[in-house]
Amino acid sequence: MLAAPYGVFALLAALVVEAPSADLFKALGCGLYIH
Repeated sequence: MLAAPYGVFALLAALVVEAPSADLFKALGCGLYIH
């Protein structure tokens, strides 16, 4: 569980650059629920 956030943050960093904030929050929510 503790190691997962690092991968999530890395993915979020890419999303922040590529996608708007709305998509970022949606991806974050879905990612947290899935993982």
